[in-house]
Amino acid sequence: IQDEGCWNSRFGVDVGGRWGTAHINLEPVIQPAGYTRKHDIYHGAFVGVNWNVERTMGAWVLFAGGRVEWDYTWMNLIPPEDSNLQNLNVMFTGGVRF
Repeated sequence: IQDEGCWNSRFGVDVGGRWGTAHINLEPVIQPAGYTRKHDIYHGAFVGVNWNVERTMGAWVLFAGGRVEWDYTWMNLIPPEDSNLQNLNVMFTGGVRF
């Protein structure tokens, strides 16, 4: 039970994996008839950290928070080129819940 007028906070860390399919359409400029479509199954790993605060104010709740997530994806779409990806996502939330 949350006390009215008090700030409440949540912190979390999660780790996981991803698995899926990807494709790329290639159309060479020099030889337009050489269109190819490459397909691959990829896998990846991620780690995320999130933090939220909220304050109960009568019948509604004011909240705000954020999340930072880093992931690495292994793919082989265009061998022998390295097509692995790294992403850094920063997300913010805020609003009123009633």
